[in-house]
Amino acid sequence: MYPYRTRRAAGISAIFFIVLFLIVIIGTGWLLLTDKGKFWDLLPFICIPSVIINLVLFIFYFAKRNIAGYIFTLFFLIFLTGVLLSSFYGPFRLYRDAVDAYENKQYGVSAEKFASVVKNYPTSKYSADSTKNLVYSYYLDSRYQEAIEYFNLSIEKELVESENLEIKKILSESYYKLGEIHYSGKQYELAAQNFLASVDYFKEISAKFPDTNEAFVAKYKVPELLYKAAESHKNTKQWDDAIEILDELKAIYPDSEYYKSAENLLYYIYIMKSGELKADGRSGESIEVLVKVLELDSESLNYNKYQVKSRLFSLLQGIRETVIIETADRLFLQGKNSQALFIYGYVYEKYPDFRQTIIMNYIDCNIRIALAESNTSLETLLQTEPTGFIGKEGFAKVSFENKTGFQIIIFIKGPEYEILELDNELKTELDLTAGNYSILVLPSEEGARPFYGELLYEDGARYREVFNSDSDVNN
Repeated sequence: MYPYRTRRAAGISAIFFIVLFLIVIIGTGWLLLTDKGKFWDLLPFICIPSVIINLVLFIFYFAKRNIAGYIFTLFFLIFLTGVLLSSFYGPFRLYRDAVDAYENKQYGVSAEKFASVVKNYPTSKYSADSTKNLVYSYYLDSRYQEAIEYFNLSIEKELVESENLEIKKILSESYYKLGEIHYSGKQYELAAQNFLASVDYFKEISAKFPDTNEAFVAKYKVPELLYKAAESHKNTKQWDDAIEILDELKAIYPDSEYYKSAENLLYYIYIMKSGELKADGRSGESIEVLVKVLELDSESLNYNKYQVKSRLFSLLQGIRETVIIETADRLFLQGKNSQALFIYGYVYEKYPDFRQTIIMNYIDCNIRIALAESNTSLETLLQTEPTGFIGKEGFAKVSFENKTGFQIIIFIKGPEYEILELDNELKTELDLTAGNYSILVLPSEEGARPFYGELLYEDGARYREVFNSDSDVNN
């Protein structure tokens, strides 16, 4: 019998290492069940040193013909398998494959693999970089909704700098592209939200990076996006939202190529909203919305002033005269003279029986507007001297003659209110209560200047006012 061939039992040191590696294996298994991300991250750091130690141990104990050598051989194989698995599976492998796909411009593939890391291994050290890279993969793969979601997640986790110009540029473009997609799919509410989100980022670029090319692009992009957002709201009949956006476009970007389009869209919206209010029985509100058309730049509209007037008049039809007049009076008291004047003009033309009801405010509106436009645009009426006398106490007789070559309308304001329409070469006489009068003469000829003056007509006197095309007044 040869004692050196006898297999020896494991000693205390061997038992120590066996227990140690069993604890490592059990702990690693528990980590696999509770946190796969940390498991795969730590697996190579656990397995590689364990492989080396077990390699040394099994050689040592085999040399000593110790049975522990077999156990350490088993541990060696287990930990070696862990090293191999960590190289071919888990977040590390997915991340490397995603990076390779990204570098080869296979953005759909890279997005899928980065997303797998983020979803299946959220606690892995590769999750943060995968989240950040996933944003760019989605963006370059034209998957803008996902790109936006992960951009916001990256900002929330402070993986990317929210104030970075490149980030703001990508977000602005992503929201813009997503808005286009929703608009094409007739998802107008979503389209409007995304267009406006894009506007916010473009505005930030302009404010914080004013000297960049991106800021230059933003200057032209914002009006377009505002218009598209308003158009989206129009398609869902959210009139007030659309109006607010278009008003902003006009106020801030008056030189934009979208200014004229904004005016035309506002015209359409005012007409449609007014029609809806009228149908709902809210006639007064309907009129107030309708006359907002008069605030628009007539030169920008695709309709001439006669078409606009005809359209507005048609929408006023069917509304009670008293409601129309009450609305005009309310606008007059608010100082909205042009709007009130239009409605008074409608009543004066369509309802002769109500002329005396509106005549004072109607004349006042005309005079207010004429004076507000500019005194330099008015020809001054000079005080006339009496041409004779009459025997009617408390009155003056005034003759008005039109020698301008075109029709004129004379608005007389004073102790009495009168409106005269005189064709060329015609005249008329009025007995007016003596006193001070304001007189406005509006010509029908395009480009002709109005007359205006404040005149005194004395008790018992006769006056003669002659209006010529050269603006002289002959007595």
